[in-house]
Amino acid sequence: MKTREEGCLVAQFHLETKDKLIEMAKETVRHETAGKWDRPGIPSDLFKRSAGYLLDHEQTEPNQGIVAFAYPPAQPGPRAIGLHGNLGLDGHRHVGHTEPQKIPSIGFHTPR
Repeated sequence: MKTREEGCLVAQFHLETKDKLIEMAKETVRHETAGKWDRPGIPSDLFKRSAGYLLDHEQTEPNQGIVAFAYPPAQPGPRAIGLHGNLGLDGHRHVGHTEPQKIPSIGFHTPR
């Protein structure tokens, strides 16, 4: 599994969901970082640079596995690198989401 990404903090989590693993992982990291573009027109460059993404995954069972999220450093303010508290370093459940079911953290890799 890829656990390094140039210039990004990479966090690994064990994810269990009732839905499809990859789609839930992508939604989780998007929500944790840039969120959803809700303004007129196309997303700004800052918005695009701020979005975290699913770096890699290993499915261990149906609807569960290990995911690696990459958090770029372009995020301003309290949501910097996606660790603002909804998922955070302790891997607690997403605020406002019934999914994913479990997200214990496995490891973190800081940018070089």
